[in-house]
Amino acid sequence: MDEQDKWFKLMTTPEELHPDLVPYLREMNFGGVGVSAPLVQDIPHRPGFAGLVNYQYAQKQAAAAEFERQGNVAGFVFMHERPWRFEAMVDYFDRHPDIPGKVFWEEVGHVWTDSENIYENLYEWKELWNRTKPGKRFAMRANERKKLAALPDTVTVYRGVSHEGDDDGMSWTLSREKAEWFAKRWSDGNPRVFSGTARKEHIHAVFNGRREDEVVINRVLGITEL
Repeated sequence: MDEQDKWFKLMTTPEELHPDLVPYLREMNFGGVGVSAPLVQDIPHRPGFAGLVNYQYAQKQAAAAEFERQGNVAGFVFMHERPWRFEAMVDYFDRHPDIPGKVFWEEVGHVWTDSENIYENLYEWKELWNRTKPGKRFAMRANERKKLAALPDTVTVYRGVSHEGDDDGMSWTLSREKAEWFAKRWSDGNPRVFSGTARKEHIHAVFNGRREDEVVINRVLGITEL
């Protein structure tokens, strides 16, 4: 059986959804159902024809287990779907408390910059960034570490928000223009931009991989709406 026949059979042969995936069935806004699980997504999902998603689940389970056996935290975490990577990372850290600081903070940086749902785990992120594990500088690339070192003791920072309560987040920017862009990105009709001041000692990291001049901050003072 060639690969094309294999995939066709998986998609067309009746098969019930794996029990592990049943709790992740969701009604979709556009009708029907979908599966959104830590290791797999199947949107839309055809009830009774779960061969392909079951196969993908088994393959990714095995791959994740092998990455963990190898001590490959990045491989393990990024085997998971994006909304679940933070939880996968924290679970991995909890199971492996002796993970080297460099590896720990590299992964924190990778997952932070990849995430689109920081707000869903904000308090957990705050706890993570405030851990005393050595090597926090490795959350950043070399050029980002240089940029953080070059900042003055006090900087003006900005945050663009589109929902109530979003002004208490950890992700700010050194660029007012970028904050205005973020305010309009997912706006519910009430985009707002805040500014404040931050001491360099309260800045965990600087990220510029997406030209956002992002600063991860533990405490912002004198927050005002512009």
